[in-house]
Amino acid sequence: MAKTVFSVVGAGEFHIGDNCECICGRVVGFEFLVSWGRHGLAGGVLSRHEARQLIEYLTKKLEGITESDEEAYERISKQVFGKL
Repeated sequence: MAKTVFSVVGAGEFHIGDNCECICGRVVGFEFLVSWGRHGLAGGVLSRHEARQLIEYLTKKLEGITESDEEAYERISKQVFGKL
């Protein structure tokens, strides 16, 4: 099955199937797998409803952010490490 893989820095990665018609129990949605380093994959189905909620959550949290990841790192690291 085709999937898209996202890296989770410090943990591993998660995989989302490209087909939103996978079934697990009575749930229809996306195949969703998580890997944590060398411990293998665990997963199931992320329902269409949960997928929409995830999109809305991420969109809301990222709304209005214009700085790059590098700029955010510089700003946040100064706040965190500047206090040491």
